[in-house]
Amino acid sequence: MYIFSTIAAIILVLTALDLNIKIWQLITQKYEYFKDWNNYLEFLLNALAMTYSALTIKNHLNHHYIELGVVVMFLAWFNFLLQMMSSSVFM
Repeated sequence: MYIFSTIAAIILVLTALDLNIKIWQLITQKYEYFKDWNNYLEFLLNALAMTYSALTIKNHLNHHYIELGVVVMFLAWFNFLLQMMSSSVFM
């Protein structure tokens, strides 16, 4: 279980850094930031990934943990597909 806690800690740190970047974009872009709905998706994905990582570190495993993991993986996959669709390489 040690490796999972280590990976969860790394994910927690990386999502916290990404969240700081998103907050900086929010401060600099102001209302323009809220016009793109992809920003809402990324905020939600970061918050849920941080929650999932914190539950992994605390070793709080129950059915809500599994359901949260499924939602996080779906949102991550959906965000990945949106990023691929916006790239001109895959079109």
